[in-house]
Amino acid sequence: MVSCFVTLSIKHVIPGWLSVIVVSRDCIILIGIAMLAIMSVSFQIRPTMISKLTTVFQLLTIFGVLLVHTLAMATEFKIIMLVLYMVTATLTVLSGLNYIFKGIRFINSAS
Repeated sequence: MVSCFVTLSIKHVIPGWLSVIVVSRDCIILIGIAMLAIMSVSFQIRPTMISKLTTVFQLLTIFGVLLVHTLAMATEFKIIMLVLYMVTATLTVLSGLNYIFKGIRFINSAS
């Protein structure tokens, strides 16, 4: 997923800010997992509904961008794509915050 967003962003097919949000969320999750492992905190990672919804919208965004770009219909779907970007960004941020709060709960319960 990260490579799709980064590549499409470099090619100026999707906005860079959206790629930054998607990549940042994944980095935050990886750093959190590393911190929990270093602290020897036992945890079990289970995807939440918001994370699953985030994945669906990230995939829809990639698919939609590729479809619109391939069919050269960017101007007709500009508003729809912007809404899709905003929904994807919002869900990605909410999912990242959800994982952060879960990590904090794991740390607090281990203390």
